[in-house]
Amino acid sequence: MIAIPATTAPATFDPTDVPRVDAAHLARMLDLLVSGGHGLMMLRGADATALAALEAAFWRGFSGDTATGVSTLVRFRAVLEAFASRRLRSLLMRDGYAVLKAAFQAAAETRLNASRGFNPQGLVWSVTAELASARRRAAPVHGYATQIAA
Repeated sequence: MIAIPATTAPATFDPTDVPRVDAAHLARMLDLLVSGGHGLMMLRGADATALAALEAAFWRGFSGDTATGVSTLVRFRAVLEAFASRRLRSLLMRDGYAVLKAAFQAAAETRLNASRGFNPQGLVWSVTAELASARRRAAPVHGYATQIAA
């Protein structure tokens, strides 16, 4: 049997293809936004002080490797920039917190080029699809209730 040495992922960060992250990491960013009183940051944009405080809070509670943390923060900033678009802001105003949850879920899985950011329309499509799916899961099924009662 030939021993094969273990290889590790490269330590370099490729900004043209930011690694995908676990949705739980971006969900943590969303929790930090709300708990830190920065929930309106997605509508109003962010100043350097608020971003620095948010990122410091993220690093204090983050226990993963540095590359994953950096990827999470790059993805968060890209989502923040995408919410400067009128369509995402109006969707957020109409449907509230569920839009942020769906946007952060999509941002964890979508390909990202750090210099170009997320396609805002692509995020709108992902968010509306997730919201529609959530509504279908939450809606009662009327036809079965009468069959069960009989």
